Amino acid sequence: MIALISLLWGMMRSPFTKNVVAANPQTILVSKAKMTKALQLARFFYAARHRVILIEGAKM
Repeated sequence: MIALISLLWGMMRSPFTKNVVAANPQTILVSKAKMTKALQLARFFYAARHRVILIEGAKM
């Protein structure tokens, strides 16, 4: 039931969302790849047609 509501909500909302596409796509390097914030940033940049590289440094 929740999945159906989410699907309907997404279909109703989709005409009102803006698809941002970069005029000059670039390569974006995002560090701390295990963090949720980094993953969300990577998704936003990728949706704007940028090339995204995620890195995670070694623990010391």
